[in-house]
Amino acid sequence: MPTDPDDALAFLAVSVQGVDFARQVVYAEVEDNDRLIDRAQVILEDQHGALGDLPREGQTLKLDLGWVSEHAVLFEGDIIRVITEAYGSSTRRLTLVALDPAYRLMQGAPKTRDHNGAVSSIVQSIVGEYSLPVGQIQLDTDPTITPEQPLRQTNKKDWAFIQDVANRYGARAFVEYNEGAAKFYMVSDARLVQGDATGELSYSGGPGQLIEFRYERVAASAAPVRTAITVDPTTGDEITAPAPTPTPPEPPPAADSIRADVLGELGTQGDDYTKALQEMGKATRTPDQQRPQTILSGLPSDPTLPDRATLTDPTRVLGLHGEGLAVGTVKLRAKGKVSIKGIVNWADGDWYVRQVRHIVAEQNYWTRFVVTK
Repeated sequence: MPTDPDDALAFLAVSVQGVDFARQVVYAEVEDNDRLIDRAQVILEDQHGALGDLPREGQTLKLDLGWVSEHAVLFEGDIIRVITEAYGSSTRRLTLVALDPAYRLMQGAPKTRDHNGAVSSIVQSIVGEYSLPVGQIQLDTDPTITPEQPLRQTNKKDWAFIQDVANRYGARAFVEYNEGAAKFYMVSDARLVQGDATGELSYSGGPGQLIEFRYERVAASAAPVRTAITVDPTTGDEITAPAPTPTPPEPPPAADSIRADVLGELGTQGDDYTKALQEMGKATRTPDQQRPQTILSGLPSDPTLPDRATLTDPTRVLGLHGEGLAVGTVKLRAKGKVSIKGIVNWADGDWYVRQVRHIVAEQNYWTRFVVTK
């Protein structure tokens, strides 16, 4: 949150078809997801009943929010629902619900058709049918599909099919507002977790950027370690796909000198804390050994399938899942990374952001988020 009182006010600009409605807004929320279609909800106060005749389904809703000192357009999409409510004789409210342009790819009847060519070209061709600008398509695995073994879309709408393709080749497909327009992206999971975190949230146990954070290790949700075995259709030989590069084991918990000193001032608990950590380090089973392991055998003869089946999702390698609430920041975005400090040393560091909800109400701006590691 900005420290300058002149800047410590939430900024909100809301327009429908370019018409400004910011003064009537009492609540605005943008939900940014890494796999789902992004969603926005805006509640307008309609004291005189004049607004009910204006917004309609299919119109374009655009939200620019943040702080006076730092804000950005976080959503542009199509209104899919308009809800009018009346309370008593004077109070009326209008709720607008919108989805990002990926929603357009879910319209119409499911399709059954075969695709061939480079996977990236197939995806670009499908998106082009909807006149949706393409920002970037970057796949680490981008094979050329032949007519003899086509990529088959069977009774699926285009967005559902694109999500299947993204999952098959270890990527995320999404729509993001950049450079003045909502654009389509498909980026490999490995690229999403590369580079530095976009920001840092610190928990200090008092007033600070990170207000709440709940985290846990769920071994079952960790990306499984897979081995794939198939048969070469030409020679009949058994082929074992090479295992992915093993994830470095987590370091054992290290003593926090500050916490030890604080406990020491309260008595002998500082020594107990250090001794307890030493005993924990002697465990014969470590967290990284709890990851599920599977062997996929008898796979079809698609030569690319074993390599695809052994792909590891780098966004959930350790099985850590966290949910939190922070003072609002436009830098916290799904499909990026955030550095979280001040919790416990084994969970401090960079986390992948799976979902973010940006909320503006009563001149306040909050961010709820879901992260994995």
